[in-house]
Amino acid sequence: MSTASLSQSRGPSSSPSPATLHQLRCENAMLLKEKQFLTQAVASGPSTSARVNSVRYNADAVELKLLMAYQMASELHDAEGCKAAEMQMQQRVAEMVTKVNKLRQLLEMVQKDVQEVLEASGGWERQAAA
Repeated sequence: MSTASLSQSRGPSSSPSPATLHQLRCENAMLLKEKQFLTQAVASGPSTSARVNSVRYNADAVELKLLMAYQMASELHDAEGCKAAEMQMQQRVAEMVTKVNKLRQLLEMVQKDVQEVLEASGGWERQAAA
């Protein structure tokens, strides 16, 4: 069999179009930048952990003050004081629920983006082989 007949028996060329190559190169560059960012973020873990612990400590301190204010008002039979502390606690809960919902939305967006990139690039297995 000649080489011409071999190439014809394989069907049309499976090389990607220039537009597809450009898109894949752009996605690859974006993924490399994300990898670099994530590597740097992981490397800065201890300082990030310290900031998170500080924020948690401060939030716990505020909640403790609210609980102590409620307890003191309750012991003094101060209905207005109890009500004020309850309102502040409810406000904090509402703020946290808002933050959690926003984080869930962001996570869904990131998951969708990752899924689209994986589908376009052939999945994790293809990326690991490259």
